Amino acid sequence: PLQTEAFLALVYVIEQVDRTARIKLKNTRTATLVAWQRYMFDNAVDSAAVSSTKDDGFVYMELTRVWLEAKQAGVIGEFKLSWLFFDLICKSIILRVAANKRLDARNRSKWVSPEFKEALLTLAREHFRTSEHVVLHSFFRNLLNVIDRTLAFTIIGEYIEFLGTHGGDRGFTQRADLLKTLLQHPDFVAINYPVDIRASECDVDNLSQSFGSRHFLVGRLLAEVSRALDSEASSRVQAIFTLRDFVQKHDNDPRFADPATRAYLGDLYFPVVALVAAKAPIVSKTVSEAERKSLFNCMLFALANCHRRLYRDWFVGETTARRDGLFSVLAVAL
Repeated sequence: PLQTEAFLALVYVIEQVDRTARIKLKNTRTATLVAWQRYMFDNAVDSAAVSSTKDDGFVYMELTRVWLEAKQAGVIGEFKLSWLFFDLICKSIILRVAANKRLDARNRSKWVSPEFKEALLTLAREHFRTSEHVVLHSFFRNLLNVIDRTLAFTIIGEYIEFLGTHGGDRGFTQRADLLKTLLQHPDFVAINYPVDIRASECDVDNLSQSFGSRHFLVGRLLAEVSRALDSEASSRVQAIFTLRDFVQKHDNDPRFADPATRAYLGDLYFPVVALVAAKAPIVSKTVSEAERKSLFNCMLFALANCHRRLYRDWFVGETTARRDGLFSVLAVAL
């Protein structure tokens, strides 16, 4: 029964793809389904098609192209099966790259063509207004595995900015949900490389640029916390507790038990120290006890594990008012 249900579901999906593409393209056999059939059954591992740098004819390219054309023409709107198409795009890229024996290659910029990158970016933008945010967030997390991260960060960054402008009251919650989804990526810490973190990056007045330009995901999280500390309580609680969840997850992860890795994690979250020092009056007097405890724990994690050089350089370069702010917060914490 389970296999039958799965097969019937596949038939339904294929019929929907065929109907959508045929309305637009007027073909008797849609390019998407032809490409799918050819890719899954006809391509030999060492064939010229697989080793080619062009994406034409492969499922991820044809599905993205037809889907984008259908959305832009108004033929198809939002639908709950979009998760399957997003998964097919990612899995098709992986199969293509595996056939090329390039899965271990560090340079992902050549995994797919510039034409596909542009189509994918446009398709992602078309879905920014979706109500299926969980689906979109999972797709963004999976993209970190299959395309160069510059493009992935561009898509994620544009989406975060879109939510900030058009998300309304739900915008902050959706941004927090996105960051929580990205945290589930097994290589979340490595994605935030490079390792060398400088005190000059911990500019709390512009974290998304000063820190986020080199450590994208954590930089975005810290920028959200900074913004939320000046916002209403509901947004502040979400941001602080999301930060707490991130730090706790890394603190308890056995992969990060060695001193060198923990020192990097301390550096990665060191802007929390600078942030707390800059926002000392709010942290000491305005936030709730639970929020304050969460911030203190995150700050103490960073201080306990970071390289002494980073703390020294930040402290020497910081203003007297913010240094005093740090001490006042520590006094409350102790």
